[in-house]
Parts: sequence; C-alpha cells; structure tokens
Amino acid sequence: MKILEFDKASFRDPEGHVYSHGNEIYRTLSSEASQKMQSLLDHSFFNELMREGKIINTKFLDSSKTEPPLSKDIFPTEHVLWHEKIPFLTYPFEWTFSMLKESALLTLDLMVILLNHNYILKDGSAWNVCFYKGSPCFYDILSIDSYQEGQPWDGFSQFLQEFLYPLMIQSYAGIDFQALWKSTQQGIPVDILYKVFTLPHDFLR
Repeated sequence: MKILEFDKASFRDPEGHVYSHGNEIYRTLSSEASQKMQSLLDHSFFNELMREGKIINTKFLDSSKTEPPLSKDIFPTEHVLWHEKIPFLTYPFEWTFSMLKESALLTLDLMVILLNHNYILKDGSAWNVCFYKGSPCFYDILSIDSYQEGQPWDGFSQFLQEFLYPLMIQSYAGIDFQALWKSTQQGIPVDILYKVFTLPHDFLR
C-alpha cells in the first residue's frame, strides 16, 4: 500500500519536498532549512501574518511524531512543516486582472515586512501565491530566506515578468494576459512586452 505521495513539482526545491498523507499536507526539510524555518516560525510578525491569512497556516513538527512517522529509510528528515490544506488551487494564468493585482500587492507587502525583520523572498513568482477564503495567500514558505545587508532581490525580474508585465499589457494595451501567461507558464517576457508597446497605436485601439 502506498503510504506517502510526494508532489512531483516540489522536487525542484532542494530544501524540502511536499507530500500528503490522508487529508494532511507536509513538507520535508533539509538540516539548513529546518533551522531557518524554526527560527522564522518563532517570530511574532510571522505568526501575525498567518493569523491574517496572508501566509498559509504552518507548524514546525518533529518528523517522528507525524502520521505516519517519517523514519530515515522513508525520507531522511528530522523535522517537517505542516501546512493547512487549500481545498481548491487556482493558477496565475486563470486569475482575473484584479486577482493578479492583489497577489502582486501581497508579494510586495510581504517583501517590505520581511526586510524589516532581516528576511527576504528568494524569488518573485506568482506560483508562490494561491487564493484561499477569498484572498491571496502566500504558501511557498521555503521561498523566505535570511537577508544579508546590501543583498539585491534576485526575484525582481521574475516579479516583473509574472506580475507587472501582464498587468501592464492588460491595463494599458487592453490585451488579456491569461493566454500569454499560460503559453509560457512563467508570465510575459520583456521582449513580448516590448513588441506589444511598439505596435502602431491604431492596432491597439
């Protein structure tokens, strides 16, 4: 009988992999990620973000006390994260203009709050956000990392491509972003943005 079901997409992250058991969602943690997550979850600001629904409700657990217990022969991890399950996922290329805008603003709000507490987002992906209980909710916890003084935001260009450029194309050119977003799965590249805004004005009317 199959006990654990790992999310295939989560294997892109070397720090942890998502798996489900029954109706529960867990995430394995590397040793480095384990220390970072334990520290993050101890912060009052982070717990306030979870209470406000801006970040998915998350708990830090000993892997031997989960159900089923994770022994080293199953997966070598001493701790796991438990995440509140989101019953229905939608994806960025399915969102309306307003939903994408709200998700972009949430991402920027989180960046400001995290920087004020010496943390930063590793990336700027729309895939880190879902809609839960009618509002955008950040759920890729391992995208949060410690901030080093003077460190640039590596996710800036990704934020532009997955949030700002699609919003600009629809807002200023009147072109729905969803089909373009879906075709790349990574938003709208700057070369497409350039082509759209260098088209003759009559074409955009």
